[in-house]
Amino acid sequence: MKKQVIGKYEFPTKEAFEIAFDLLHNIDEEGNRTPKFYFSDPVIIKIPLEEAEFDSEGNLIKEATFQDTINVDMSWWLEVIEHPEGWSDYAIDISTEGLHSLGISYLENKI
Repeated sequence: MKKQVIGKYEFPTKEAFEIAFDLLHNIDEEGNRTPKFYFSDPVIIKIPLEEAEFDSEGNLIKEATFQDTINVDMSWWLEVIEHPEGWSDYAIDISTEGLHSLGISYLENKI
């Protein structure tokens, strides 16, 4: 029986994420992708390091800064509970639910 689980991942570059994402698909000679199994659309997050600053009139004083990494949350429906091919090296574990929800508790359903 398939179980819905959530994985959180941190990729060093957009290219590394794209390679891992391609591994989730069969790709035909015309470049069309067909998923190998059921998963959610990736939720791509830029983790803030410092918030933007504004003056009393709402004018931007200082831009927000973000981590250089690409953080991705995925919801997987799997029979065997393990990270898909190409994803385990980028898996991270956090002790909270994170910045957003994929509809179920990350802490109770993490991979």
